[in-house]
Amino acid sequence: MANTLFGLLNYSFAPANANVIIEFSNDTTKMMNTLSLLIPEWGYNDIKDANVSGYMKNPVGNVTNSILDIVTSIYTSSSNVPNIHQISTSANVAINAVSNFYQHTQRISGINEIEANTAELPHYETAVGIGKTIAFMTYQADQYANGATILGSFTSILVEPELQVLLDEITDYPGIINNSVSYNYLTYQMESNVSTTVRNTISDSMNNIVTFVDTRRTHDENFYANSRIILDQYNEIKKYTRLGETENFLLQNYLGTDKLLTRLNDET
Repeated sequence: MANTLFGLLNYSFAPANANVIIEFSNDTTKMMNTLSLLIPEWGYNDIKDANVSGYMKNPVGNVTNSILDIVTSIYTSSSNVPNIHQISTSANVAINAVSNFYQHTQRISGINEIEANTAELPHYETAVGIGKTIAFMTYQADQYANGATILGSFTSILVEPELQVLLDEITDYPGIINNSVSYNYLTYQMESNVSTTVRNTISDSMNNIVTFVDTRRTHDENFYANSRIILDQYNEIKKYTRLGETENFLLQNYLGTDKLLTRLNDET
């Protein structure tokens, strides 16, 4: 049964009593025909073709990697030049910050899977799932009616123009550094002839990159953490809603504190 979903199961069983495998009744097939598709038809086709991947992309992946390449080049060009140690130090910090930012955007883009050491961090599926619940809650509690409850965990993938500006600013720096470095035979070490102003400008650019990517990443992570806290509190409150008669009896007469009973009895 090639090219069918059932065929992928590799079913192979021929019982002596053929009646063991019963056919659906007419009522059952009628009911099945009334159901909406569990997934779209293209999804079934992709499963049949073993083509269930490649759906998601990282919209800031290319520009982030370009920034990382240039920052790494700046660090490499300056790390063995004592009189521009300021540049290599700031570039090294930027390498770590941009690398962390890239991994974060890979997670919220749905490309990197959830792992044990990143389970507490936002990933596409978990952030969207929690965000949907928070959207209902904030609308009912605050009449808040936009997508920020979900997008708050995804701001880092919405900033491609800002990242491009940062990239354009540093593109020429590796060449400037390389062309400025020579060997000083009096001091027996490499030296750069870039001015203090240029050193400060390059270092400031590195610092600006760190500030920007760290701000966006930590915002997303904090927003997601706060969303999880609210969801946990929601689940705590949910235990005291839609009470059955016996459960309500237990809470009203034995288990409920004055705080809980006041809230339950004030419900309209």
